Amino acid sequence: MHSHQNQEQRDRTLNDFRRGKWMCMVASNVCARGLNISGLDHVINYDMPDKSGFDEYVNRIGRTARAGFTGFATSFVDLQADREIISSLVDVLAEAGKEVPEWLADIKENEEAFNDEEDPDEKW
Repeated sequence: MHSHQNQEQRDRTLNDFRRGKWMCMVASNVCARGLNISGLDHVINYDMPDKSGFDEYVNRIGRTARAGFTGFATSFVDLQADREIISSLVDVLAEAGKEVPEWLADIKENEEAFNDEEDPDEKW
């Protein structure tokens, strides 16, 4: 489902998914907000938003585990392109008192070390 579909096409796609016609739906950010799909237990982020899109990330994964249900969010990350949002994610998890997986904390730690070593005169 994507923004180039008209509203009728989006509604039909969403209704088909809700009725079980489709077991999987691939969608753009058009689905990041305002949708409540009962029983949705897994969201996969193929691309992470940039750091300024952290709220977008939260909205994307918020399509699952609604109304007291459990769910999972899986995100593919590019260690070069997604370093900043990974750092933000670690901070938010820690502030919320949630467990931060060691591998995720390691990415942030390595990012901070990389930033400390970076020479601003060496930028290309």
